Amino acid sequence: MRELSAEQLRNFRARGFLLLERILPQELADVLRLEALSVTYEGSTPWREFNQCLADISHEQRLALALIQPFADQLLPQDSRLRGVQFAYNGINNPDELYFHVDGAGSLAAGSRLTELPGYMLGCGIVLADLSQEFRGNLIVKPGGHFHVQDFFRSTDDAEFSRAAQPDTGDAGIRYWVDSEKGYIPGLIPGISITASPGDIYFFHGMLPHAIGPNTYADRPAIYLRFGMYSPTGLDALRNMWRGWYSEVPS
Repeated sequence: MRELSAEQLRNFRARGFLLLERILPQELADVLRLEALSVTYEGSTPWREFNQCLADISHEQRLALALIQPFADQLLPQDSRLRGVQFAYNGINNPDELYFHVDGAGSLAAGSRLTELPGYMLGCGIVLADLSQEFRGNLIVKPGGHFHVQDFFRSTDDAEFSRAAQPDTGDAGIRYWVDSEKGYIPGLIPGISITASPGDIYFFHGMLPHAIGPNTYADRPAIYLRFGMYSPTGLDALRNMWRGWYSEVPS
């Protein structure tokens, strides 16, 4: 088993993401890409979640999981069970309207309630296409933004949080707390577009603000795995982003 170095573990905790190169063989990445392209969606929603249990995933996804799971176990030693599989959308997004967000437990849709945040603990993108350049649906992350999310919620008055979490807020409720001027303003943190090659993987903290860049190719560049799950979700998890990760949070 390939061991992550102490420096890689520290960088992940500090920056909120970690890129690992050439983890899957090219042949497996090619098969997964064809599998991803076979998935069809109805409507215009750019993201749909596949809440699959382990028994439901394909043979190829199992092979990929076997290669990825040891790294997930090192990053998330307390509970690194697979919780979901998701295929990236192959449409074109507007680069001027990037939606930096933190994923909810129920859905990636903007209507998720704040009480559902955060969802999974650890995300993992399996790169299926050439992402050496931008505009291919690259994941864009805000390095260190998970600390900003935590600090913001720690400094937020409970009553104000409750008012923003009312059901009629919907999309506005999430944007209010995650990426608007009323929130911690992730625009202050430069976004980094992850560039990678087929067979590479990248992990990211479930509370790391991220967005999907524009995809100008008719392709599905990645499959996303979700590991671990905060329970309960809501304020307690948002204020304690390492809760359930370690028996003792490393320094």
